[in-house]
Amino acid sequence: MDRLEQFKNKGVDPAIMQIVLLDEIAGRLEELAEKGDRLKTILNSHLVERRNITVNGEETIIDKQGYGVLQELMLKAESREFQVYVYSDMDPLIYGSYDRYAGISPQVEEVDAFEVDGVYVFRVSDIDFEERLIVKISTTAPIRFQAIFAKYKISQEPHQQRPPIIRPL
Repeated sequence: MDRLEQFKNKGVDPAIMQIVLLDEIAGRLEELAEKGDRLKTILNSHLVERRNITVNGEETIIDKQGYGVLQELMLKAESREFQVYVYSDMDPLIYGSYDRYAGISPQVEEVDAFEVDGVYVFRVSDIDFEERLIVKISTTAPIRFQAIFAKYKISQEPHQQRPPIIRPL
């Protein structure tokens, strides 16, 4: 039973209740519009750019709290024997070896893994996160990465979460 029926059963005039509900919905829509404008202004862009580093074991590239989007992650390595882990809110969205993603990248728009002249390129894009973003790479032997590049947008305040979505009644 919807709210209008509930109030009708309590003897409230349906026309008055509709006006009250429409006013409540209008107020919530204004609140959502204000929050949407605020979201546009509080996301800051960040870059991680590292060149010619050797990774032996695990290396954390990004570990940030807040909400936002990983716009792009690109790795260029001299070996394909590495793993990539991207966690959105502690959920592993990208996890596994370069070879795993090289096999599926022709079919998946957001993931590329390919080799050019002996350089193994891994790229992922457009990963949203609500609370935390973690990006790691892992190797079992020393591997030189010619480039590690990440571009992401995140809320200004480190522990701020995205405002809840308010749905009309």
